[in-house]
Amino acid sequence: MSEVPDWLLLFRTGSLRFGFDVDAVDRVIPALEVNPLPGAPASVRGVTVVSDEIVPVIDPTTPFKNVERDRTASIDRLDLACRFVIVQTPKRVLAVIADEVDGVQNGAGLRFGQGGSLMERAPELKGISIGADGLIYVSNLERLISEGDEIQLQAV
Repeated sequence: MSEVPDWLLLFRTGSLRFGFDVDAVDRVIPALEVNPLPGAPASVRGVTVVSDEIVPVIDPTTPFKNVERDRTASIDRLDLACRFVIVQTPKRVLAVIADEVDGVQNGAGLRFGQGGSLMERAPELKGISIGADGLIYVSNLERLISEGDEIQLQAV
């Protein structure tokens, strides 16, 4: 079982519900214009500018779906209700797409286990735990981009 932080920011993207440690979240902002980034990895839907910095826009659902089949442009589904969860990883700032932000919840009492069958579909995503209600807790935000995707992103 994974150790749960004191507070989690909960949000939904597509049909999945995510939780990030609030200490890793810089802020939540309305979705901004996203510019395509040719040659970027599947999880990177483009780039945007946040506080004068070019930031990759991440679709957190990518590891959990058949990317070749589902690579519909998430940019197209961004609307006025969408948000970006801005997080700082050890390597970079990321803007994570959130269709809906549910708020902050106390992590005390929440129980998470390893991803099970979900991890079989996304073995490259380490640092993930799944709650009984399907909440995906990403404890290692650096893993939102796989090592291979990181190399590809740096090359672009």
